[in-house]
Amino acid sequence: MTKTRYNAKIQRAKGLLELAAAMYETSLSFQATRAAEQVLQTESRVGHELGLSLIAASREGSNSVNLSFAADSFAELKGVADGKYTLAWVNPSVAATLAYRGTGPFRKKLPLRVIATFPSYDVMGFAVHKATGITSLAQIKKDRFPLGLSTNVTGKHALTESPTMFTVTAVMKADGFTLADIQMGRQDSVRSPSESSGPARRNSKRDRERRFR
Repeated sequence: MTKTRYNAKIQRAKGLLELAAAMYETSLSFQATRAAEQVLQTESRVGHELGLSLIAASREGSNSVNLSFAADSFAELKGVADGKYTLAWVNPSVAATLAYRGTGPFRKKLPLRVIATFPSYDVMGFAVHKATGITSLAQIKKDRFPLGLSTNVTGKHALTESPTMFTVTAVMKADGFTLADIQMGRQDSVRSPSESSGPARRNSKRDRERRFR
C-alpha cells in the first residue's frame, strides 16, 4: 500500500485549525442542561463565526483565499449574499428557501445556492392549558382569550432575524391575529430551548398552573 501524507506546511496549517476548534472545549465554553433532553450541552463564548485565510506561497509569488463561515439564521444568509461570509449553515432549511425566492422577511431574491443539507427534524408547536377549553388557534381570536405568552424573543428585530418568530407570527396572521392581540398576561421570552429550564420560566409556569387548578 502506498503511503501518503501532507507536506509540512499543510500539516501545520491543519494543526492551527485543530487548535481553533479546540477553543470550544476550553475555558471559553460552558455547559448548560437542555430542558427537553435533560443532557449537558456545550455552549461557547467565542461566537458562531469563523474566518480563515489560506495563503499558498511559491517561488512565483503567493495567492490567498479568504474563507468565512457563520451559523444561525436570516442575518447570516444576508451576510453570504452581501459577501460578508463565504458560507452559512442555517436551520431550518426553509430559511434558505425564503431567501432564494425573495419571500417572507426578504424583500428581494438573494443570489444563494444550497450546496449540502444536514437532516434535522424540526417542528413548531402551539399549546395551551386544557382548562382554557381552547381547541384551535382560530378560537383564540374568536374568544379574545387573555393568554400569558411563552415563546422566543419578541423584540424589535425578532421577525426579521428569527425563523422561529417569523413562523409563529405567520401562523397567527393566517388565523387573523397577532402577538399583540393575545399578550394580555405575563410574557416569557427566551433565545433558545436551552434556556427553557431557567428559574424565571419555571416559576412562571407554576404560577399559570395554579391559576387553572
